[in-house]
Amino acid sequence: MKKLMTIMMALMAFAANGFAASPDGEIARLTISGGFMAPGAFNTTSYGIDSNGTVIKTTYRQGDFGPATTIKEVIGHLNNAQLRTLEKAIAKIEPGVLVDQNPEGPNAADMPDYSYQVIKGDEVIAVAAREGNGHLLLLQNVAAPTVKRILDNASSRN
Repeated sequence: MKKLMTIMMALMAFAANGFAASPDGEIARLTISGGFMAPGAFNTTSYGIDSNGTVIKTTYRQGDFGPATTIKEVIGHLNNAQLRTLEKAIAKIEPGVLVDQNPEGPNAADMPDYSYQVIKGDEVIAVAAREGNGHLLLLQNVAAPTVKRILDNASSRN
């Protein structure tokens, strides 16, 4: 319960410390958090893509080691073809249930959580997730793998 409360408090601080959309409006986001960390520590990194293709990395750290910090930096830009592909994929995304792609697969432990989301107006829609047990959950939508691939590629720019 204490761990859950720590995570919830950190996520609230994370949202209040600069993870809002960019001035041009964030359209897709990959958030990586958790994993094997020291007790009392919290580290979350978000890779957002705004409507003009700018990729913004935001890192939030909090822990017993010092004050919470948020660092934002532009790490790249999608080219026009990549941005058009992402926009077309987002247009096809509708809310739904994420389904484990290998429910009988082995379970890991202490892996970071990955959350892939698209932003359509005021709605944030989960497209994919990889949980701490290593299982990939994916929205059953033809465009979901495209969004996931573009976000994975964008996050590898740093």
